[in-house]
Amino acid sequence: MFIKKILIALGLIGVALAVAANAQVFEGKNGYRLQVEFVQEPPCPVSIRVANVNLDAEPEKQYINLAINNQSLKPIRAYAMVSGGSHYPTVHTWTFFAAPFHPNQTLLRGVWPNSQDHYYFFFDYILFADGTTCGYDNHKRSVQIGRYFEANASAMARLLAIAGTYSNGDKVLAAMEAYTDGFYSNDMAGPPDPATIQRAPRRAYEHVVARLRGVSESLNSKEDMATARDLADRIESVIPILFPTTAEKLPTRQ
Repeated sequence: MFIKKILIALGLIGVALAVAANAQVFEGKNGYRLQVEFVQEPPCPVSIRVANVNLDAEPEKQYINLAINNQSLKPIRAYAMVSGGSHYPTVHTWTFFAAPFHPNQTLLRGVWPNSQDHYYFFFDYILFADGTTCGYDNHKRSVQIGRYFEANASAMARLLAIAGTYSNGDKVLAAMEAYTDGFYSNDMAGPPDPATIQRAPRRAYEHVVARLRGVSESLNSKEDMATARDLADRIESVIPILFPTTAEKLPTRQ
């Protein structure tokens, strides 16, 4: 009943808990007992299980490692997962800006239990590669995810145009396609932070720059590495123009 009250307070009236089938209990040191529940509604083709936990007495050493499996036939581009216990429900947002979260792939994700004896998880929003979604999106993280991907598409279009002026630009682009990483953010459950939404486009451009610098270290020739770094510099140079921060808007002193 405790978890159901929290979920109702978060706008998920009518959630079917199925606690017995979806709960795992773990015992730690000094009698610390943790119950983890997965309370997904509506049903989404993604599974969660606890891979391992550390329930040491010191709170800073505790963790829950979740194994998240994409059971659908479609890649996932982003998701917002809610976690909570006796306090501080959190939305964990993952955006896969390079390689998506593929079907039948399993990701390990860590969460800090903070000495709580009850923890629950569910997906509030899942965005698939074909544009379809799953989840109620009560916490509206679809807004910042959408802004992020719009800017990501803009940054990649700009990169494709610039890379076309280099004889080896296609090698750098191919290396970027193999780059597997994602962007993670977390904040309190509830309406999204307007500042986070505003920052999303800038972060999308920054991540393209980071990918270019990352792949530059994996390229075989010095020429290709130099091209990747040069492309990163050129994309980075437009960020303050397109998305100026408060500091960047201030006039410089004479």
